[in-house]
Amino acid sequence: MTSTLVLAFCMCGWLGICTGQSSTYDERVGNYTALYSFYSFGTNGVFDTVIPKEDTTQPIDVSLQMKLYSVGDVDAVAGRIQLFGALKMVWQDTIITAIGSKALPLTSPSDLVVDYRRLWTPVIVLMNSADSVDRIGDEAYKVRYETTTKTVTWQPRVLIEAACAPNVRYFPFDQQECSLTFLPWGQNKTKIKLSVLSDEWDVTDYSENGVWKIDKTASAASEVGEFYNAVFTITINRVPTYFLINIVFPILCLSLLSGMIFLLPAASGERIGFGITCFLSFVVLLQTLMQFLPRTSSPMSLLCYYVIIMMVLSATLSIVTIILLRLYHKPKNAAMPNWLKRIVELINCTICKRNCCGKRNSVGPKKPGKTSNNNSTQLEVMSISSTDKLGDGPVVTEENDLNDPDWEDLGRIFDSFFFLVFLGVQAAVSLFFLVPIAARL
Repeated sequence: MTSTLVLAFCMCGWLGICTGQSSTYDERVGNYTALYSFYSFGTNGVFDTVIPKEDTTQPIDVSLQMKLYSVGDVDAVAGRIQLFGALKMVWQDTIITAIGSKALPLTSPSDLVVDYRRLWTPVIVLMNSADSVDRIGDEAYKVRYETTTKTVTWQPRVLIEAACAPNVRYFPFDQQECSLTFLPWGQNKTKIKLSVLSDEWDVTDYSENGVWKIDKTASAASEVGEFYNAVFTITINRVPTYFLINIVFPILCLSLLSGMIFLLPAASGERIGFGITCFLSFVVLLQTLMQFLPRTSSPMSLLCYYVIIMMVLSATLSIVTIILLRLYHKPKNAAMPNWLKRIVELINCTICKRNCCGKRNSVGPKKPGKTSNNNSTQLEVMSISSTDKLGDGPVVTEENDLNDPDWEDLGRIFDSFFFLVFLGVQAAVSLFFLVPIAARL
């Protein structure tokens, strides 16, 4: 029993040393006293603004890593992104090792948690901040000092509102790429050298956003002019379900509905009201769409171009409908211009019909079966004669109908023609603008 207790006590002591914890309270107090004494004003002349290195002519290496907790609001209209996370900063503080003989030495391995103002910390700012240009971190977040490796770790939480140029060309399947640029304020490359701990962000504690989904993250540090800066880039994709149901689907339905104006009976008197209603509906949808888009023209959303074109096309359909209604209400005895008759012939392809009818009438039908020569000849003559008599009537009537249509016939012909033209134009416009958007799926 005694040997078991001794073994347990030894194991606990060994674990305390390995985990970096002081074995006694006095030793931990001594470590704090030694650390604070080096950074206390008036004691040994060391200030918390002096770089904690023996050779101050060399820059201190500060490594950064972005830890992301959640994506807040991405305001494409204002061009800003909101992120909740933490900026981890790690550096080596060797000042105690350098001048350890002038103060109390660190008596045992331990992790000291101290206020950031009690020792040297880098002044890091977000250069493309859309809110304020304050330094990262405050007194609420403590600094962890490892006495064994002299490694200092500071991980203050940050609420970032950064400027981000939006790209809504393929809205609502758009992808936004935003960068956060951190800079050591007031300390150039001879004082601080920035680096990154990892090429990617730490997203182990990330909470999913209902509108945006993370595609990739990147981290890089570089020397720009007289300073080092660290750039953290995040690429996010919009989740399009909400916008497809509430914006895109109504636009497509209204676009198809606009062409139905030519299928309404002219005598109903509802064509003009229907056309104006469709036009105003496009105006309302365009205003709704612009609430989600920035007020810039480069780049402009393809969906916005599509709505504008369909709105113009809806106005054009209303104008054409007004002209067609005037044709419907023309007096029946009013003479029809020859040029209008030519247009009707081209639409109806009268020449093609005339050629088809001529070929069909020039060839007589053949009767199968074996009969005598006289009976065959007589039946063939009778068949040709009856065919000519039966065929001449409809052909003459059709030619008369095509050559001399009345105004109502003319209106119906133009209704069918413009309906097919609208469907063709709508299909072409939809393929040109909507297919590239759908290809982003």
